[in-house]
Amino acid sequence: MDVHVLVTTAGPEQPPAGLPVVVEVRDTSQLDVASTTVSSATTVTGTAEVAAGQPRVADVRLNVPDDVPDASSLTVWARVTSEEHEHVAAGDWITVQAYPVQSGNVTVEVVQV
Repeated sequence: MDVHVLVTTAGPEQPPAGLPVVVEVRDTSQLDVASTTVSSATTVTGTAEVAAGQPRVADVRLNVPDDVPDASSLTVWARVTSEEHEHVAAGDWITVQAYPVQSGNVTVEVVQV
């Protein structure tokens, strides 16, 4: 399944252009264990087309394998990293709510932490 993810911001502030953006589709079917990443992609801020009224940080296309057991439990997570580090840190922009994978397009909002 192909998924197009549009990363936006919740407010008027935008991360600067050129920062790394990581988007993951995660299997969250087992609530008592850590989610597993089934697909991921990386891009940079400032690469999305701008649409009237909606600030866009980036957009990315992912391919989710067809053999995922329960596609209804897939969610999208995104992170704009302010520095090169492996884990979420102060200054990063991340999704703070669950965004279910829908057929084709998912719009997610990131907020600065």
